[in-house]
Amino acid sequence: MYEPEGLYTSGGTVLVRDAAQLRALEIATGRELWQIPMADCREGGFTTAGGQFVTTDACGGAPAVEFYDVATGQLRGRWAPSAAVVTLKVEPLACAPAQSACTALRTVDETGSRGWLLGEPDGDGKTPVTAARALDPPGSVLAGEVGVTYVGGDMVARKLRDGAEVWRWRGDGSSQLLGAQSGSVHVLTENCDLVTLDPATGRRSRGSCSRTYGKASTGNPGWFGPAMASSRSSGW
Repeated sequence: MYEPEGLYTSGGTVLVRDAAQLRALEIATGRELWQIPMADCREGGFTTAGGQFVTTDACGGAPAVEFYDVATGQLRGRWAPSAAVVTLKVEPLACAPAQSACTALRTVDETGSRGWLLGEPDGDGKTPVTAARALDPPGSVLAGEVGVTYVGGDMVARKLRDGAEVWRWRGDGSSQLLGAQSGSVHVLTENCDLVTLDPATGRRSRGSCSRTYGKASTGNPGWFGPAMASSRSSGW
């Protein structure tokens, strides 16, 4: 996946981060729009589909996720899964390349792993964060109205909010979940066949490719393709 360190996009703006600051540049002209101090104890970063830059404040005290307005650089809000959190790691989910335009995240703290949906900013510029139980399991991905994860050899889709099972695809029992995008869930079978599932039904899509792709010497798939590249996530 294309993930240049310290580089993010949001509409017509590119954000550039180094150890001391965050800068916003207009893509069309290269003109600097704003810059703000940002110490490296603010961990990771990604942009949301709602036009905010997100990072995690781990500079001391209670850790929290911070939301900055891409248009102005102003801090619009702080959020944590609970007031009692001591350590906090954040994984962006359902992103475009360069960890941009993300619509969900997963938090990991001393209580476990939890998934959350990111809404559009309200009138005060604050981003609503809503629990999504289907995204709690590590490795689960957002696919339309469901979260998909690998469970005991099966691909299982669950309703985002309550986690109720919607469908289950058994495949060959050892398939690998590569990622998802709107209208598609991508799976690699033990025989290295690329299979595309409909996220609404779990049925194999008509356009699924039955070609076999090579493996690297480590045994990991050697090809993912652009369809999966935008949907895979990485933690901070």
